[in-house]
Amino acid sequence: MFATPQLNFGYWGQVEGMVVFNHFMSAIVALLLLKAGLNNKEIRQYFSHPVVLLPIVIGLYSIIASISHRLPVLSLYGSPQLGQGAFGYFALSLLTVLYFHVFKTIK
Repeated sequence: MFATPQLNFGYWGQVEGMVVFNHFMSAIVALLLLKAGLNNKEIRQYFSHPVVLLPIVIGLYSIIASISHRLPVLSLYGSPQLGQGAFGYFALSLLTVLYFHVFKTIK
């Protein structure tokens, strides 16, 4: 949806919109998980799962490593083509928690 020609911007137009969309949706998921996690202990326990913890650790390491980089923004947001920076890893962990919750609800 965000790869349409009307939303192309930057040098890598077809993927930059999707990276922004991924960060935007992850922010919405974070707010929803925060709201639901305040009352639900099970959702809070998902954050201790190794599949969720590993991207968080990689994201924290990227933030710490960005201090010594010449362009710290690349460590935070990732390259424009991929978006695999610290925020991308945090988004991955949030979407994994959402997947755990949805899968448990459906089952």
